[in-house]
Amino acid sequence: MSQQQSLELDIDQFINDLSSAETEQELARQISLARQLSQQGFPSLVLEHDGIRHQIPVDYSDHWLTLADIIDKLN
Repeated sequence: MSQQQSLELDIDQFINDLSSAETEQELARQISLARQLSQQGFPSLVLEHDGIRHQIPVDYSDHWLTLADIIDKLN
């Protein structure tokens, strides 16, 4: 069984959705947001809380450090 069949993916619908005006608008919105955040690198994690954006360092070897920083920013 192909992946398309196992996912029950409608290729025509996928192509229509991918090239839709709504998708283009959302892509433009996401690019604009990324430029506003002025993040360096990918992936990056930004928390917006009470109208303030905080860059959250991601520690791939210890997720508790990342979680602790998020909790700190929320308090």
